[in-house]
Amino acid sequence: MRRIYFFAIIADINGTIEGPWESVTRLIGQAHTLVHRNGVVRIQTDVRIGTRTDKEEHFAEKVSKVESILTERVHDAGGGDEAEEDTVKLQRPV
Repeated sequence: MRRIYFFAIIADINGTIEGPWESVTRLIGQAHTLVHRNGVVRIQTDVRIGTRTDKEEHFAEKVSKVESILTERVHDAGGGDEAEEDTVKLQRPV
């Protein structure tokens, strides 16, 4: 058996899954099956798929970059450590 690793961020109304194409689509199907087995008769999933070949870029890197930019803006606006922590927390999915 081969192990597949995913990077996932799931928030209250959306999520991001990063991994091999076939594995990600299979995971979405398995999630639907699990929800149906728990009595939900109708599910709708909207999917946006992006690929790129010009460079290797991972979602975790994007999250880190956004957090870094937000931290800089808080410091530039005169906020202290407490303000920085609150801003970063608001940007991270639950």
